[in-house]
Amino acid sequence: TVRRCRVMDGQPGWRTTVASIDTNVLLRWVMDDVPEHTARVAALFASGERLRVDDATLMEAVYVLERVKKISRERIVDTIKI
Repeated sequence: TVRRCRVMDGQPGWRTTVASIDTNVLLRWVMDDVPEHTARVAALFASGERLRVDDATLMEAVYVLERVKKISRERIVDTIKI
């Protein structure tokens, strides 16, 4: 799910709307297990649109990849560059 949220934009009182990426979107992109979802996420990333990924989203994605999918932490780090 991609949700819109309001964030501070560097100026006091200024806010802008930014798309927020959830864990499922990030995992679909990394695992490439649902091709049509992967293509949509890749297009979103390529669009140049400003996106937000919360720390909790990254932690959940790393947990799933490491514990459930049995992918090494090193490979995860190489795949998800912050």
